[in-house]
Amino acid sequence: MSHLHLVTDPDPEPTGIGDRWQDHAACRGKPADLWFNDNIGGPDACAEAVRICNTCPVRIDCLAHAVNNGEQHGVWGGQTPKERANARRKASRLRAKAMQETGPTIPARKRCPKCERTKPSADWGRDRSSPDGLGSYCRECARLVHAINDEKRRERRRARG
Repeated sequence: MSHLHLVTDPDPEPTGIGDRWQDHAACRGKPADLWFNDNIGGPDACAEAVRICNTCPVRIDCLAHAVNNGEQHGVWGGQTPKERANARRKASRLRAKAMQETGPTIPARKRCPKCERTKPSADWGRDRSSPDGLGSYCRECARLVHAINDEKRRERRRARG
């Protein structure tokens, strides 16, 4: 099966145990279809994989790998795809709630993707919907982008007649 890299990947991410986490995985050498049977076998299809994962010394490393790499299929770190999706949604809601209550943490400096200069946060417009609370561009570039967009709108209106 193509997902066998779960336990044999030659370039895994480093872990606190000083070795490749896959080398220590309880699933190592077991049939990969135990972990990748999301759509077959009903609700208990993943129970054996979860049971094995719950005894694994690198369960957290495995789960972190799945979350950090956006794994959408298979049991990783003892969690099914549905459980990981629920955890992502819950974390997203908690972050949004915290941002509403306290506002975003604004960095001291930020790099503008348009002019590629790093400027102090005072040189940026505010945008509470962005993760850092700052606009997409520094104020100077934002004015330029808005002016260009305004001109394009005027041209489209003139073209329509």
